[in-house]
Amino acid sequence: MIETVGLVLLGWQLLVLGYYVLVNVGYLFITVFAFRDVSHGMSATADEDQLRRRLVDANLRPVSVLVPAHNEIATIVPTVESILGSRYPEFEVVVVDDGSTDDMLPHLLAHFDAEPVDVPVQRRLQHAEVKATYLSRRHPQLLIVSKEGGGKSDALNAGIEYAQYPLVCAIDADSMLEADALLRLSQQFLLDRRLVAVGGAVRVLNGCRVEGSRITEVRAPRGLLECIQAAEYTRGFLAGRVALSRFRSLLIVSGAFGIFRKDLLVAIGGYRHTVGEDMDIVVRLHRHCIESGIDYRVSFVPEPVCWTQVPKD
Repeated sequence: MIETVGLVLLGWQLLVLGYYVLVNVGYLFITVFAFRDVSHGMSATADEDQLRRRLVDANLRPVSVLVPAHNEIATIVPTVESILGSRYPEFEVVVVDDGSTDDMLPHLLAHFDAEPVDVPVQRRLQHAEVKATYLSRRHPQLLIVSKEGGGKSDALNAGIEYAQYPLVCAIDADSMLEADALLRLSQQFLLDRRLVAVGGAVRVLNGCRVEGSRITEVRAPRGLLECIQAAEYTRGFLAGRVALSRFRSLLIVSGAFGIFRKDLLVAIGGYRHTVGEDMDIVVRLHRHCIESGIDYRVSFVPEPVCWTQVPKD
């Protein structure tokens, strides 16, 4: 009996060891492959002169940047300012106030000198009632949508309804874009006509020095938990997603920074009310394109960077 128990325990230990070895060999393969891919990609990254030429390229599609926000009074203005400072020929920013209970909306309207406007829309997606829309006098490309609370997915659907351009970019309300991030990411649709969605890299903003709407110095966070998240963000985006994108197996475009074809988002009914709405939308895009016989790609590009706040506790 004792010998039988010993053999069972030994078998279980070998099974766990085998699983551990298999998983880590897989991670090692992905890391090595991603390092090789990123190294090659860095040599092909557009330099300043190429980006300048892209800015006057008539084939670049205009982009609608959607910013769903709920009680984000502390971060919403720097986020919107960083997007408005993007180097891109034609874009708009649609901030969706999702039933905020703080003073975010009045603060936003006052800062950007926004006034009420009537914006006609064709109701194609499900979302909570929109109470009012406002247009900034200082920035004509900034539209603010105030609606009843319904969650992030609901706010994104409302943003898609009010977006006027063929590409939509989803940005978190506590994030900041680098000046050329929108250009580097959206140009992928010019380079590959099969592209239906593309994600950029997301890095941890905690600890960095920020002046106005720009990051002037990159620093590591002070807290241990924040540092662990920074390391995990780096591993997840520069290893896992690079490899998965290369193997055409990418199942998620980060909700903090990604660009989608608007027509396909509408075709699948927009975002659904779920916790992982960014993964859900990409999986449904895969399914729709496969069932419709569309030759497509979902990709990831590590060069464009969006900086985001992570929890401290």
